[in-house]
Amino acid sequence: MSSPIVDELLRRNKEYADSVHKPLPLLHGSDGKLRQGSRAVIGQYHFPSQRRPRKSDSTMAHTYDRLSVTCADPRIIPESFLGFRLPNNSPMGRLELTTSTYLAIPVIRVIGGRAIHAIENIVGLDAAFGVDTVVLVHHKDCGLTHFDEARLKATLRKRFPEQGAMIETIAFGAIGKLGQSLVDDAVFIKQHPLVRGEVVVKGFMYDIEGGLLEEVV
Repeated sequence: MSSPIVDELLRRNKEYADSVHKPLPLLHGSDGKLRQGSRAVIGQYHFPSQRRPRKSDSTMAHTYDRLSVTCADPRIIPESFLGFRLPNNSPMGRLELTTSTYLAIPVIRVIGGRAIHAIENIVGLDAAFGVDTVVLVHHKDCGLTHFDEARLKATLRKRFPEQGAMIETIAFGAIGKLGQSLVDDAVFIKQHPLVRGEVVVKGFMYDIEGGLLEEVV
């Protein structure tokens, strides 16, 4: 059954498909082999610049050898603040950048950007494609800085009083101190038994007011 929300989503999708979308490159190369590791750039788009001649068109490259873990908060859009959203579908495309290459990487969005919620995705992507670098991004004014574990679990107990035992097993990753949360997550990933020792983990704090990243790890 249709609804106003579904109708609006479908309308937006059709507008995107008609005006923006280009066929996506396949995961397999012309040799039929799956692209993996540092070779996992699976395809490129060329976007004509509105300000420069065609010979300097921007390029969109897709790679799986690095990934970002960020918060599910709808304010946090790494495709924009990391500079890899489609140039003709984002304000980023109207900026004069120092590079003409836009790099698209996998983004794992989980509550708080916490590694405990993202680890299965990280391990799975590494097993499938080979991940060299994990970029963690936590942000100021994150919802998990306003709630602790006890408060979140208390809410669930009121809603599901018969599920107390299950609720006690959940770790939401409430953040007591931003910055330390990145250090803890980096250690968690590096010490995970299914993460290869050579995988690089970097952690950044995102300032939602100024828009800049601060390197923490």
